[in-house]
Amino acid sequence: MDTSTAERLCAITRDLYVRAASSFSDTRASAWPGWQRILQACRFHDDASTTPHHVLDIGCGNLRFERFLAEAVPDAAFDCSCVDACAPLAQQHAHPMPPNARIRFHQIDVLSALAHDAANMPASSTTPLFDLSVAFGFMHHIPVPMWRGRLLQALVDRTREGGIIAVSFWQFLHDDRLAAKAAEATQRGCARYGIAFDDAHDRLLGWQDRPDLFRYCHHFDNAEIDRLIASLSGTRMIDRFNADRRGMLNHYVVLQRTGHSATSVR
Repeated sequence: MDTSTAERLCAITRDLYVRAASSFSDTRASAWPGWQRILQACRFHDDASTTPHHVLDIGCGNLRFERFLAEAVPDAAFDCSCVDACAPLAQQHAHPMPPNARIRFHQIDVLSALAHDAANMPASSTTPLFDLSVAFGFMHHIPVPMWRGRLLQALVDRTREGGIIAVSFWQFLHDDRLAAKAAEATQRGCARYGIAFDDAHDRLLGWQDRPDLFRYCHHFDNAEIDRLIASLSGTRMIDRFNADRRGMLNHYVVLQRTGHSATSVR
C-alpha cells in the first residue's frame, strides 16, 4: 500500500471516531475478559509499594482499560498516560475515574507519527519508561506493515526493563458474520473513495448502517503476528492467547522487556 492511500485510510478512520464518538463509546463500556490474564502477568496484586504503576495506553479510546485496572487492583495506584487522536472519545467515559487512577490524556495522532517518527509518544510524569505499555483495539487500524513494527518496537522502547508490553491483534475474519459485513462495507467504501486493497486481509468496516462512516481494519493471521514479534529486540514472550467474546477473536501477545533494544529511547 502506498503512503498516500495509507494516510487517506487513516483520515477516514479518524473521521468515523470523531463523528461517532458518543455512539461508539456506548457500545464499548465493559472490560475485555483477556485483560484479566494480562493483569496476572503484571503481578500488580503482589506489589505492596505505594509508588504508582506507570501505564502507557496507545489508542486508549474511552479509557475503559484504565477503569478496569483501577477497579481490579483498588489498593494500587496508577499513573496512566493515555494516547488517542480522538479527544471526544476519551471524554466519553460516563463516570469519574476511581481515585487510584491518575489520567494524563495526550491527544496524539499516532498513525501520522508512525509515518515519520515512531518515538513521538509521551513519557510518564516522573520517568521516561513505563511499567506496562499496551495497545488494545488499535493495531488493526495501522495500514502499513512497517508502521505496525514501528509501533510495537516503540512500545518496547518506552517500557522499563522487567516491565510488560501487551498488545491485541483482531482476527475478525474468523467470524463469518463479521466477515460478510466487512465484505459488503469494503465494496461500498472502496467504491466511495476510489480505493483498491492489495492485501487480502484489508477491509473497511462501517458503523451502525451509516453510509458515510468507515474505518480501516486489518485482519491478522498468526503467521503475520509471528513475524512482527520476531522483528522486535529487547523482549521475551511470556504469554500468547486468544480471548474475548464473539469467537475469541482477539489474539493477545504479552512480552517482557529484557534489556536494551536496538532502538531504545534515550
